[in-house]
Amino acid sequence: ALNLDLTATKKFGKWEIGAIGYGTTDLANNSRFSPVALGGARAGYFALGGLIGYDFGPFTVQGYAARHIVNRVAGAEATEGWFRVIVPLYTAAVAPAPAPAPLIRKY
Repeated sequence: ALNLDLTATKKFGKWEIGAIGYGTTDLANNSRFSPVALGGARAGYFALGGLIGYDFGPFTVQGYAARHIVNRVAGAEATEGWFRVIVPLYTAAVAPAPAPAPLIRKY
């Protein structure tokens, strides 16, 4: 199978808004047990939708919904909704800014 996931987002302060697209399709192979070899059709779909998220500091929450726009299984169109929580395992410490050099004037 081939899976595809596309996401483009823009942050506005702590809020995040964007567009998503994802899909999957079966690939033909030489196995006599593949869905295509057994007389079935390739299954697959592609969905498009939107994403909204909020950055809480130590973690980020995102929710998104998408509607199938291409579906190889007849009558299987759907609208899907998902959410995820992103928790970084490690965050590098930010180096402190160097102290400003004193101003010296010579007349």
